[in-house]
Amino acid sequence: MQNALRCGTAGWSHADWNSVVYPTLRPRGFHPLEFLSQHLDLIEIDASFHQPLRPELSRLWLNRVSQRPDFLFTAVLGRQFTHDRVLDPAAIREFKDGLWPLSNARKLGALLMRFPWSFRFTKENRSFLIELRRSFHEFPLVAEMRHASWMLDEALGTLMDYRIGF
Repeated sequence: MQNALRCGTAGWSHADWNSVVYPTLRPRGFHPLEFLSQHLDLIEIDASFHQPLRPELSRLWLNRVSQRPDFLFTAVLGRQFTHDRVLDPAAIREFKDGLWPLSNARKLGALLMRFPWSFRFTKENRSFLIELRRSFHEFPLVAEMRHASWMLDEALGTLMDYRIGF
Protein backbone atom coordinates (compact mmCIF):
# COMPACT_ATOMS: atom_id res chain seq x y z
CA MET A 1 0.00 0.00 0.00
CA GLN A 2 1.66 3.19 -1.17
CA ASN A 3 1.82 6.13 1.29
CA ALA A 4 0.17 4.10 4.05
CA LEU A 5 2.24 5.84 6.71
CA ARG A 6 2.40 9.62 6.80
CA CYS A 7 4.42 11.97 8.95
CA GLY A 8 3.21 15.35 10.10
CA THR A 9 2.73 17.83 12.89
CA ALA A 10 -0.16 19.17 14.91
CA GLY A 11 -0.40 22.70 13.60
CA TRP A 12 2.19 25.06 12.19
CA SER A 13 1.73 28.27 14.22
CA HIS A 14 4.06 27.67 17.13
CA ALA A 15 6.21 30.64 18.21
CA ASP A 16 8.76 28.37 19.89
CA TRP A 17 9.52 26.75 16.51
CA ASN A 18 11.15 29.96 15.26
CA SER A 19 14.88 29.36 14.68
CA VAL A 20 14.38 25.70 15.69
CA VAL A 21 12.06 24.30 13.02
CA TYR A 22 11.75 27.43 10.91
CA PRO A 23 14.79 29.27 9.58
CA THR A 24 16.11 32.23 11.57
CA LEU A 25 16.31 34.31 8.42
CA ARG A 26 13.05 33.86 6.58
CA PRO A 27 12.89 34.59 2.89
CA ARG A 28 10.35 37.07 1.59
CA GLY A 29 6.88 35.52 1.45
CA PHE A 30 7.77 32.79 3.96
CA HIS A 31 4.79 30.84 5.30
CA PRO A 32 5.19 28.09 7.94
CA LEU A 33 2.60 25.80 6.32
CA GLU A 34 4.26 26.01 2.94
CA PHE A 35 7.68 25.40 4.52
CA LEU A 36 6.52 22.34 6.47
CA SER A 37 4.73 20.91 3.43
CA GLN A 38 8.12 20.70 1.70
CA HIS A 39 9.35 18.34 4.43
CA LEU A 40 6.21 16.52 5.63
CA ASP A 41 3.19 14.98 3.95
CA LEU A 42 0.50 15.71 6.55
CA ILE A 43 -0.47 18.48 8.94
CA GLU A 44 -3.21 18.53 11.54
CA ILE A 45 -5.36 21.64 11.67
CA ASP A 46 -5.70 21.99 15.41
CA ALA A 47 -7.34 25.43 15.28
CA SER A 48 -10.59 23.76 14.16
CA PHE A 49 -10.98 22.39 17.70
CA HIS A 50 -11.74 25.92 18.94
CA GLN A 51 -13.69 27.37 16.05
CA PRO A 52 -14.99 26.27 12.65
CA LEU A 53 -12.73 26.84 9.68
CA ARG A 54 -13.71 29.50 7.22
CA PRO A 55 -13.93 28.07 3.68
CA GLU A 56 -11.78 30.88 2.28
CA LEU A 57 -9.04 30.05 4.80
CA SER A 58 -9.16 26.38 3.79
CA ARG A 59 -8.75 27.44 0.16
CA LEU A 60 -5.74 29.61 1.08
CA TRP A 61 -4.11 26.65 2.84
CA LEU A 62 -4.75 24.45 -0.19
CA ASN A 63 -2.96 27.02 -2.30
CA ARG A 64 0.02 26.98 0.10
CA VAL A 65 0.50 23.22 -0.40
CA SER A 66 -0.40 23.09 -4.10
CA GLN A 67 3.16 22.08 -5.05
CA ARG A 68 2.71 18.84 -3.09
CA PRO A 69 0.00 16.73 -4.81
CA ASP A 70 0.12 13.98 -2.14
CA PHE A 71 -0.05 16.34 0.83
CA LEU A 72 -3.00 15.87 3.24
CA PHE A 73 -4.60 17.72 6.11
CA THR A 74 -6.38 16.33 9.11
CA ALA A 75 -8.75 18.57 11.04
CA VAL A 76 -9.82 18.29 14.64
CA LEU A 77 -13.57 18.23 15.17
CA GLY A 78 -14.78 21.17 17.24
CA ARG A 79 -14.94 20.86 20.98
CA GLN A 80 -18.61 21.92 20.92
CA PHE A 81 -19.30 18.47 19.44
CA THR A 82 -16.88 16.24 21.36
CA HIS A 83 -16.70 17.99 24.73
CA ASP A 84 -19.89 20.06 25.00
CA ARG A 85 -21.88 17.43 23.09
CA VAL A 86 -23.96 19.99 21.21
CA LEU A 87 -25.16 18.69 17.84
CA ASP A 88 -26.95 21.79 16.62
CA PRO A 89 -27.72 21.41 12.88
CA ALA A 90 -26.60 25.00 12.12
CA ALA A 91 -23.27 24.46 13.93
CA ILE A 92 -22.74 21.16 12.10
CA ARG A 93 -23.43 22.85 8.76
CA GLU A 94 -21.04 25.72 9.57
CA PHE A 95 -18.30 23.28 10.58
CA LYS A 96 -18.75 21.24 7.41
CA ASP A 97 -18.61 24.38 5.26
CA GLY A 98 -14.99 24.93 6.30
CA LEU A 99 -14.09 21.30 5.49
CA TRP A 100 -15.66 21.11 2.03
CA PRO A 101 -12.79 22.84 0.18
CA LEU A 102 -10.31 20.34 1.71
CA SER A 103 -12.57 17.37 1.06
CA ASN A 104 -13.46 18.40 -2.50
CA ALA A 105 -9.75 18.82 -3.28
CA ARG A 106 -9.13 15.31 -1.87
CA LYS A 107 -6.80 16.81 0.73
CA LEU A 108 -8.71 15.86 3.87
CA GLY A 109 -7.13 12.72 5.23
CA ALA A 110 -9.37 12.50 8.27
CA LEU A 111 -11.51 14.39 10.72
CA LEU A 112 -10.25 13.70 14.23
CA MET A 113 -12.76 13.41 17.07
CA ARG A 114 -10.66 14.18 20.16
CA PHE A 115 -12.62 13.14 23.23
CA PRO A 116 -11.86 14.06 26.84
CA TRP A 117 -10.68 11.42 29.32
CA SER A 118 -14.12 11.54 30.96
CA PHE A 119 -15.70 10.12 27.78
CA ARG A 120 -15.84 6.48 28.88
CA PHE A 121 -17.38 3.61 26.97
CA THR A 122 -20.97 3.58 28.22
CA LYS A 123 -24.26 2.91 26.47
CA GLU A 124 -25.02 6.64 26.44
CA ASN A 125 -21.59 7.58 25.06
CA ARG A 126 -21.75 4.81 22.47
CA SER A 127 -25.07 6.22 21.26
CA PHE A 128 -23.64 9.74 21.17
CA LEU A 129 -20.62 8.54 19.17
CA ILE A 130 -22.93 6.90 16.63
CA GLU A 131 -25.01 10.08 16.38
CA LEU A 132 -21.84 12.12 15.90
CA ARG A 133 -20.70 9.67 13.20
CA ARG A 134 -24.00 10.10 11.40
CA SER A 135 -23.74 13.90 11.66
CA PHE A 136 -20.36 13.88 9.90
CA HIS A 137 -20.88 10.80 7.70
CA GLU A 138 -19.43 12.51 4.62
CA PHE A 139 -15.93 12.61 6.09
CA PRO A 140 -13.41 9.96 7.10
CA LEU A 141 -13.53 9.94 10.91
CA VAL A 142 -10.94 8.89 13.43
CA ALA A 143 -11.30 8.94 17.21
CA GLU A 144 -8.81 9.77 19.90
CA MET A 145 -10.16 8.01 22.96
CA ARG A 146 -8.29 8.73 26.17
CA HIS A 147 -10.15 6.43 28.53
CA ALA A 148 -9.02 2.78 28.67
CA SER A 149 -12.62 1.51 28.53
CA TRP A 150 -12.51 2.12 24.76
CA MET A 151 -10.08 -0.80 24.50
CA LEU A 152 -12.81 -3.29 25.44
CA ASP A 153 -13.82 -5.64 22.63
CA GLU A 154 -17.34 -4.19 22.46
CA ALA A 155 -15.99 -0.63 22.23
CA LEU A 156 -13.50 -1.53 19.50
CA GLY A 157 -16.29 -3.38 17.70
CA THR A 158 -18.40 -0.22 17.74
CA LEU A 159 -15.56 1.78 16.21
CA MET A 160 -15.04 -0.83 13.53
CA ASP A 161 -18.78 -1.27 12.82
CA TYR A 162 -19.17 2.47 12.23
CA ARG A 163 -15.93 2.80 10.26
CA ILE A 164 -14.20 5.05 12.75
CA GLY A 165 -10.43 4.84 12.82
CA PHE A 166 -8.73 4.82 16.20
